[in-house]
Amino acid sequence: MKAKLITLLAILVLTSIDSFGGWYKIYNYAGAIDHYPVTLSFQVRDGYFGEAAKKTFNAIGIYKYDKFNNPIRLEGRFNQKTNEIELYELGGNGKVSAIFQLRFSNQQVIGTWNSGKNKRIVKLKLDNKLSDLSDEAF
Repeated sequence: MKAKLITLLAILVLTSIDSFGGWYKIYNYAGAIDHYPVTLSFQVRDGYFGEAAKKTFNAIGIYKYDKFNNPIRLEGRFNQKTNEIELYELGGNGKVSAIFQLRFSNQQVIGTWNSGKNKRIVKLKLDNKLSDLSDEAF
């Protein structure tokens, strides 16, 4: 009797829990900013990441120059209708130090990196992508 009660209770608890699958998508790219090899990864959400001042932001990530292997933080906006992303490079003080403006096409990203002083061409190829839904094609 006690085992049946525990089983019934477990079933009730498990069926009353909301599922939150599909809440993240991560894209990993390799390529170059001009002739400097880089790796870039970013995560996209349908909403924003919780900071009230950044309600229009739906992408976060990092990139690194492969030679130095020092991650640089990114935040920004991904427009799924136009397949464009604008990522803000954040310096150690949390202020924007450069802006990526990128456009997706199938397996690559092409665009620019602009620090205000220098503007460079960005060409990246999709290395892999990850979702919390193993069967999701995105």
